[in-house]
Amino acid sequence: MSASNLNAGKQMLLQTILIGQPELRATLGLQQLRQLAQRIAIDHHLEPLRQEETIAYVRHRLTVAGGRPDIFTPDALELVHDCTGGVPRLVNLVCDTSLVYGFSDQQTIIAADLVEQVVADRASGGLLPLRSVGNPRRDSLAAV
Repeated sequence: MSASNLNAGKQMLLQTILIGQPELRATLGLQQLRQLAQRIAIDHHLEPLRQEETIAYVRHRLTVAGGRPDIFTPDALELVHDCTGGVPRLVNLVCDTSLVYGFSDQQTIIAADLVEQVVADRASGGLLPLRSVGNPRRDSLAAV
């Protein structure tokens, strides 16, 4: 997020607040936008959510929507965080799609295997920046 003021004498003509994806920061760093960037009074970047924040975020959104905050199993929420890196936009996408898959399969609980399927399906096109869904605990069990 960035904020900038444009003044004429003692009067403020325009106050602008820019909110965008990380690419906005890179765009504002371009040489041809340096005069605009010099007028930015406040600059802030939100970091991705930590795992406990992701879990709290998902449960809060479910509660506000009138749903059960425990519909996702703890393993499913851990996987949501791991594959999205805690980026809220991606957390929303994976959780919303998981709920649709769960509804379609008449599931009352969203488990990690359903989230794995969502991530695999969404990542198969190569456009969605999700991390690998390989479960190291399962991989190590398979090797035994």
